[in-house]
Amino acid sequence: VRSRRQRQMCIRDRFSLCPAYLLLDSLARMKSNCFCRCHPHHHAYIYKEQLGLDNVTVVRGRAEEQKRGQFDAVTSRAVAPLGKLAGWSLPLVRHGGAMVAMKGASVSEELERDEAQIRKAGGVVAEIFQVGEGLLAQPTTLIRIVRK
Repeated sequence: VRSRRQRQMCIRDRFSLCPAYLLLDSLARMKSNCFCRCHPHHHAYIYKEQLGLDNVTVVRGRAEEQKRGQFDAVTSRAVAPLGKLAGWSLPLVRHGGAMVAMKGASVSEELERDEAQIRKAGGVVAEIFQVGEGLLAQPTTLIRIVRK
């Protein structure tokens, strides 16, 4: 089990591998009845400051409002069916980049069902894999879809 300090160093090391990150959050819900998610006291800002992540910017906004084709990769949680998620994510990715999404065990069925929507959004190659095996009680299923 890693200490809090070791986890922070691991996160900082991973974030330092790329020149810049944009954390996009479309929700303006209040947290603890006083702070918006993109308020300087929200956890994304707090982690950014605690870890010294100078290459991270937190923005409140929607995927559809962002400039198309500007990111090497887009990551997300399982916020929608795969076809809809690909429609939001893949247009933001440069050609040859990829979207990576956390999905449940039914991701194979979603991939088959939503294939037309994924292709329409520019997706060409999909890879399903698990992370956290041996570390988590239930590993996390991810899907990576490359944009043509």
